Amino acid sequence: MENNLTLKKHSTLEENPKVVEVLNWKLQALEEEARPLEEGIADYIGFTLDNLQQSISSKKFYIEELKKLIKKDEVQTENIKTEGVKFLEQMGVEKLRGHIVSSVSISKGKESQTKEKKKLKYLVSVEEIEELLITLGKAEYETVTTETKPIPPKLRVTQRRIKNVEVVSTDGDLYVPNVPDDETFNPYNTSGY
Repeated sequence: MENNLTLKKHSTLEENPKVVEVLNWKLQALEEEARPLEEGIADYIGFTLDNLQQSISSKKFYIEELKKLIKKDEVQTENIKTEGVKFLEQMGVEKLRGHIVSSVSISKGKESQTKEKKKLKYLVSVEEIEELLITLGKAEYETVTTETKPIPPKLRVTQRRIKNVEVVSTDGDLYVPNVPDDETFNPYNTSGY
């Protein structure tokens, strides 16, 4: 089970549904600190979205790991049930009584069964059948109108490409070592250092 832990600083925007209110608060905080407004808001949004994406990825990882563990337990449950029959048969016993469980017994199994069913097999293509039905007047094409839901505009975050980044420290919390040329720089992704 491998999951890279990354250190992260949470933002208010990650959990507060009042996005505009939080962004106005952040804007006011940046103004009070005399920091660049545009870059500050852009970085705050990017930082928050990156944290949420990391959280989603981490949760998906654990869900997959849990699915594997559940599958393993299901396989072992079936193994105990089927192999346990062999054990009881070797002992010449069909039922065991217990103190905690009432009993353990061999259930009646089912033999495999074969069923035959007639299914219509077309000797011509669907298009040929449609054409024939239209020619005979037994079918016609109709216009079907479908409407899709509108997609509202959304924010898109593009990471900045930076060459030879030196130490960056805005408030003493953030340290970024040199990043090789042409590597996508994300100051909030702390994996690897």
